[in-house]
Amino acid sequence: MARDKSVSIGKACMISRGIEIRATDVHKVYDIASDVRINKAHSDVILGDHIWIAANVTISKNVSIASGCIIAAGSFVNKPVTTPNCMIAGTPAKIIRQNVRWER
Repeated sequence: MARDKSVSIGKACMISRGIEIRATDVHKVYDIASDVRINKAHSDVILGDHIWIAANVTISKNVSIASGCIIAAGSFVNKPVTTPNCMIAGTPAKIIRQNVRWER
């Protein structure tokens, strides 16, 4: 889903089933006192080259993922991953291994 920002997917990525990539929240949330929106997307979602996204992964707004990464099944990615060639997993996702490579 992309409404406020865009989603960019690099070359040679492998994307499984049940993936949700969100460049925005579905509903807007405002601070009552100031009437300022508090859940605004600040940056595009950018997925680098040669990323493997396993099944049932959710990638949230304001996230970028470095090239060569593997995202484990069922992970929720809500922060940028700037380390290339790493494996991330969990809810929320975190780096569990570095200096990896994958192939089809």
